[in-house]
Formats: sequence, structure tokens, C-alpha cells
Amino acid sequence: MTASTRSSRRLIAAALGCSAFGQAAYGLAEALSNHHQILGVPKTHYLPLPSGTFVCPNHWAALLSLGLFAVIGLIIGFARHEHDDDGASRWARMMLSSTALAVIAVALLWSSSRAALAALGVGLSLLVVALLWRSGRDQGEAGPSRGLNAALGVTALLAIVSVSGAVMMRPPVPLEDDLARVSQDLSGRRMLWAPAWEARAEFSPLGSGAGTYPAVQPLFRPRSFPVQASHAHNDYIEFAVELGWLGLLLPLAWIGAIGLGFTRLFARARDRALTAAFAAALLALALHETVDFSLQLAGVAVPAALLAGALLAPLPWG
Repeated sequence: MTASTRSSRRLIAAALGCSAFGQAAYGLAEALSNHHQILGVPKTHYLPLPSGTFVCPNHWAALLSLGLFAVIGLIIGFARHEHDDDGASRWARMMLSSTALAVIAVALLWSSSRAALAALGVGLSLLVVALLWRSGRDQGEAGPSRGLNAALGVTALLAIVSVSGAVMMRPPVPLEDDLARVSQDLSGRRMLWAPAWEARAEFSPLGSGAGTYPAVQPLFRPRSFPVQASHAHNDYIEFAVELGWLGLLLPLAWIGAIGLGFTRLFARARDRALTAAFAAALLALALHETVDFSLQLAGVAVPAALLAGALLAPLPWG
């Protein structure tokens, strides 16, 4: 992996982290100010919850989770290269990244998205484990690493303070309600998936055509579920309805290619932190798409494509 490739990957991670940080700051400011607007347009849905520039907080959370893992990869990378420059520059980069991570973590918690909370918990746990592992390995090889221990302490403290502060400012009663509604929401999702899967069988093998799901769904919607849904709340099923077997195989092939590329890259010893962070972010999004349709939105699909490109860029395509 060349130095320019490593630099470009970190630049993409930083850009995505900055984008997620901006969205998080805007979404929290909009919620705390009680304006309930999206770029000046009054919101009509999900009024109690911040959603950045998205209508639905779930889609906002999908973007934030991508940024969360990107920033985690940068933090681990900064800790790994702690001797590359002077202490002041290292601490400045670490504090900026940790601040971005803290704001994104608070926004993920505040969104009340169960997928976001799962991404937050997994992401912060992986960060602490990675820094502990790195610190322990360096201590065994070259004595105690004060910089890594300090980085771990600062990150853990920021995570605890930010999440605790969010809970204090906004009591987690909606989160308790969300957990109580898990069964109800899954039942609603199944009611959306059943007619979508029936439509897939009807239009197999070529599909109904790209972008036709809103017109196809009413033809298969049961009377017991009178609400018309523009999306199946499962991108894999919706792609299969519109594009047939090709629409089902393409995303699975995309996931398989990313998984194969990740295993080849991770076997190497260079820049593993960003490689693992990018893969974790894309895995989180892939799991999220089983119950949502964030990839239908350019605000999530474009960052995900950039992240996938940055993940696979070091592979020797020739």
C-alpha cells in the first residue's frame, strides 16, 4: 500500500467524519432549539426526535453510524502513529477526533434508533478493545506507552460523559418505549415484507422495473394493512421486486466482494485500523438495510459508496 493510498483513505475517512459531525451538530441544535425544521422547512414527522437533514431519524442514524466507524478508525490510526510527529500535533488531532466522536455518539443515542444504538455500542466497544489490545502489545514489546494509555483514557471518558450527558438532558423514556415496541414494529415490518415477497414472485425473474415499487405495492397490499408504503423497509426485497433475481444477487455479490477484499487486505500488516473500521461501517449498513431503505437515499448511498471504494482501493486490481 503506497503512502498516497493511505493518505487518500484517511482523507475520505476524515471527510465522512466531518460530514457526520456536521449532521450531528445540526440535528442536535435543531432538536434542542425546539424549531423542528429541516433547513428552514417545518418537519411534519418525528417531531420529538432530531433527524439532521433527513426526515426519518433512522436514515440519519445510518449516516452517523458510517461516520462513527470512520472516526474510530482515525483515532486508532492516530494512536498507532503516535511517534510520527510532535506531541502537540498528536494531541490536537486526538482531541478533534474524540470531540467529533463524542458528538456523533450523543446524536446516535438521541435519535432513538435501535440500529443506531447497536452501532454505537458495538463501535465504542471495538474502539476500547482495539486501544487496549494495541496498548498491551506495545507495552509487551517496548515498555509502557503513555500516549496510548492517555488516548484510551480520554476516549473512554468522552464516551461515558457524552452518553451520560445525553441521558441526563433527555431522559431515555422513548428508548424504553422503543424496546417495548420491538415486537410490534417487527410485526409491522413483516406485514410489509409479505406482500413485497409475493410481488417478487409474481414479477420474477426480471422484476417489475426500477423505481416501480410504489405503484406495485398497492396491488398486493392486504386489506388488513391499509397504509400504502413507498418502500418495503428491506432494500434486498425491494431490489428483488424491481429488478428480479438480478436485484437480489447484485447486493449479495457486492457484500461478498467487499468481504473478500477485506480478508485480503486485513491479512496485510499496514493500515488495518481503517480497513477494519470501513468494513465494520459497511457491515452495520448492510444489516440496517434488512429493516430499512437507507440505500434508496443519496445522502446515505453516496457516502457508503465512497467508503467501499476507500476500503478496496489498496487491492492490486492489475
